Amino acid sequence: MLQRRRGVAYDDAVRLAPTSGAEKVWGKTIDFVDYVFLERGMRAGRAVARVATPDGQGIGTGFMVSPRLFITNNHVLPNANAARGFVIEFEFERDARGARKPVTRFALAPQLCFVTNHEDNLDCTVVAVGERLSGAGELAAYGHLPISGARDKHALGDHVNIIQHPDARLKEAVLRENQLVARAKTALHYVADTEPGSSGSPVFNVLWDVVALHHWGGPHRDLVDEAGQPLKKTVNEGIRISAIVVDLNTRKTGLAAP
Repeated sequence: MLQRRRGVAYDDAVRLAPTSGAEKVWGKTIDFVDYVFLERGMRAGRAVARVATPDGQGIGTGFMVSPRLFITNNHVLPNANAARGFVIEFEFERDARGARKPVTRFALAPQLCFVTNHEDNLDCTVVAVGERLSGAGELAAYGHLPISGARDKHALGDHVNIIQHPDARLKEAVLRENQLVARAKTALHYVADTEPGSSGSPVFNVLWDVVALHHWGGPHRDLVDEAGQPLKKTVNEGIRISAIVVDLNTRKTGLAAP
């Protein structure tokens, strides 16, 4: 089908060759992404929830990894007794008009499933979600984010995206200009904006695959680049999701959903 743009007839199935210097890719990165990037991000964000006290004081972030299992950091939920004292809140966020959405709260059910690792190199807790306490949302409607042990979902120089509840605020996202600057055996290091309350947030690649579980901000450990030289950057750190999956799969308790 022939259309016209700026007085030039063209077939919409054929890209026009550049005819002037009026258009240019700027900077060190090419920032075009498929339009579906936005839809995938919205869908991924539905599975992210705020960890809070029953009276509404937020302490962290986490996300669903199966229809009934929720993941966050061990330093957010260190043991089963602690988990019983908190709830998770979905849709603690604004809608497209800027209005607050109705929040749906669920209890946690560590008696059904609770697996944790307090080691700094893993720092994760997986816990079952229990009964709905308030709100109209159905747990199944929020979906979940698949996690895998594949180690090839990222490369140095890639940019990551994080959906989080920084400082216990309404759900927010940091997108694109968050470069992955170093990789360790169980951790990824990236330049991104986070605040207290972001612990337990999912870290995504450009395809919205989960690549890490965010757990620390600032210079958390001595870092080196791939040449073994000290990395002189203030970075955030996430636990590689592949390392978490390997750890969970070796636990005697298993991870069968309740």
